[in-house]
Amino acid sequence: MATYFAMVDAVNEATTDDERQYAEARLSGWIECANEHGVAWSGTDADRYTMHKHGDKPMCCGVLLRELGA
Repeated sequence: MATYFAMVDAVNEATTDDERQYAEARLSGWIECANEHGVAWSGTDADRYTMHKHGDKPMCCGVLLRELGA
């Protein structure tokens, strides 16, 4: 799960649109591969991890949701 959390951090800490898009694509690919190969991961655990770091903000599977227009 540490790898998943590191990828969640990469998305949440991206400072440019290109950086965030790359991090999101990498995370999405990891999730798809994990699901295909039966690797367990928990979106709820990821939410708890992100909540611990960033507070109670809108998120999905640990990834902070962007505000519209941001």
